[in-house]
Amino acid sequence: MRSCIRIPRLFLPQGDLRKWTVLPPDCLTRQDAEQLARRNGDAPSAFSLVLPDVLAGDDTERRLAALLEAGYRALEEGDLKRLDRGFVLTERTTDRGVRRGILACVDLEEFSAEGGKEYGVRALKETDRALVSARLSARGSSLLEFSHAVICFRDKKDKLFRSLEDEEPEKLYDFELPSGGRLAGYFLPEFIAADVAHDLMSKADPCFGVLDGTHFLAAAKAHWEKIRGGLTLQEARSHPARFALAEFVNLLDDSVAFSDSAPEKSELLSALKAGRRYPAKSFALADPRCLLEGREISYD
Repeated sequence: MRSCIRIPRLFLPQGDLRKWTVLPPDCLTRQDAEQLARRNGDAPSAFSLVLPDVLAGDDTERRLAALLEAGYRALEEGDLKRLDRGFVLTERTTDRGVRRGILACVDLEEFSAEGGKEYGVRALKETDRALVSARLSARGSSLLEFSHAVICFRDKKDKLFRSLEDEEPEKLYDFELPSGGRLAGYFLPEFIAADVAHDLMSKADPCFGVLDGTHFLAAAKAHWEKIRGGLTLQEARSHPARFALAEFVNLLDDSVAFSDSAPEKSELLSALKAGRRYPAKSFALADPRCLLEGREISYD
C-alpha cells in the first residue's frame, strides 16, 4: 500500500480556544447553529468557517460568500497562528477514558467513498448525495479547512501511542470543552511525525477505515477531482486540495466508543476487509469530534 499520510502545516486559533471550539457541520442542529450565530456575531470563530448541514439550503449563495470572506479575515487579521510542519497528538478526556488521536493529513487519491478494496482509506458508511453536494459547494468556497474526519487503525497492544510516552512534546492547549470533557493537544514536530507516519502505515490492517466524517472526505475528494485536471503533474503532487485533515485513532482502544446502534468492533474490521459499508446514519462515535485546528486548502 502506498503511503496515504502527509505531514501538514496547521493553524491554531489565538485567544480563548473555547470560543473557537465547535461541533462539526454534521453534528450541529439548527438550534445549535442559531445559538452560535447569536453568541459569536462577527467575532472570528471556527463556526464562521464551516457551513452546518442544517443551513446548507438557506440562502446558500450568501452563506458561501461569507465563508470565503471569513477565511480571508482570519488569515489577514492574525486570528490564526501558523505552526511548523508536524502532527498534533490529541487527548480527549471523557467518562470512557482518554481517547488519543493523531491529527494528520490523508491523501484523497487513496480514499474511496465506495469502499473499494484497492484503496488505502475506505469508507465504512454510505454517503448521502445531497449532503456531499452541499459540502462540495462549501469546500470550493473555502480558503481554510476546519472539519476533519476520524479514521481508525488496528493496534491491539497500542504500541504507537505507547511509543510516544517517552517524548516530551510541546503542549499546544489543554482546556475544558463547552460540550463536556477536556481536550489537550501536543505538537509533534516533523522529525517525530515522520516516524509516526511510518508506524501508522504499518497499522493499516487491511486498510484505514473512516469512522466519522465520511461526507466531509467524499466532498473533499469530489472537489479535488474537479480541479485536478487543470493542474500540471508537479502542481498536483502538492496541491493543498489533494489532502484533507483527519484524526487517526486506534479502533481497539476502549476509549473509542460508539452509539448503541453501532456494530461490534470485530464486525467493523470484517466489513473493512470485505469492503462492505453500513447505512449513512447507522452509527456514530459516542464522543463527537471537535473542530479546532485548521489548514489552508487553497492557493488563492
